[in-house]
Amino acid sequence: MLQLRIPEKVYLCQSFEEVENEFQFTEGDFILTSPALSKKYLKSKYSGLKILTAENVSEHICESDILSSFQEHIPESSKRIIVFGSSALINYGKLLHKNFAKEHKKIPLILVSFLCDAGGEMLSRVTLANSKDGSLSEINTLPADSVCLYPEVPSSDMVYPFIAGTINSLIYASETFIHEMATSHTLLFSREALRLLISSYRKIVFQNAKLDADLCQSFLLAGNYTGIAREHTKESLFEPLFEKLSSDIRDNCHIRLLIFIHLFRKHVFTAPTGQIQEYLSYMSTLLECRRSNVYPELLNLVKCVLPPSGELHLPPHLDEIEKLISTN
Repeated sequence: MLQLRIPEKVYLCQSFEEVENEFQFTEGDFILTSPALSKKYLKSKYSGLKILTAENVSEHICESDILSSFQEHIPESSKRIIVFGSSALINYGKLLHKNFAKEHKKIPLILVSFLCDAGGEMLSRVTLANSKDGSLSEINTLPADSVCLYPEVPSSDMVYPFIAGTINSLIYASETFIHEMATSHTLLFSREALRLLISSYRKIVFQNAKLDADLCQSFLLAGNYTGIAREHTKESLFEPLFEKLSSDIRDNCHIRLLIFIHLFRKHVFTAPTGQIQEYLSYMSTLLECRRSNVYPELLNLVKCVLPPSGELHLPPHLDEIEKLISTN
């Protein structure tokens, strides 16, 4: 039985100079990134690079003209595709890479992740949202040749998005912990992702720690470990349920956390015997609480971690969640 699958190489770089030294950017590279990252790291130093910038792209890629417009900008002579940025940009990069291989030839794909999320850089698939009805579907992509984690300390206006992204890692690390396709190898990564997340949250809340390079690295590794576990477990327990909710609910990571806790409490999922109890035992150790208090303690901890503008509150559409559960 297959125990684990990961990309060929995974790097951890403490500075952008390390990233440059590892990958040696050349004129044959096609780079997809955000305007802010391009201005900060690339534009002034690499005038000869083909750089495409994009912003305000959705985490769930819509079947729209966006991908087509991206494809129009990639030269046929490109020797590598390199993506810097968010999970949404990484997903676009994976689709660009797959289409380029289909239409021209397979070239290396390098994904540089700055944010903790659900480990999308480790997945050989993307989730698409239909622009007409919002329904979700998965498309297989080619695995990245190299993944690079760069734990950059976010600016003050990016602290909230950074912390909010860690919620997705928390949800999917929990999902892979109880997944029926979990193996002893994937459980190592699920458990370590959860340990890093909870210990980092607790440092922020109880030790008044700032979001420095060390904490950013812990969060980034947690997201990466979550992705390793997700790549093996493949089918998500949550996404088919989230798909039935309206997009304004499912795309809000705070509400996703509430839904996740709600669904775990209701035991909606079919998990291997004793796996949810093992999860609760492990989380109670991390949270230093009783098993019966894991869910409220977890929710309170995340509430305290998020900046004030991201205060968690019960969604007004809780009836949708109840309806969702009753139909499964």
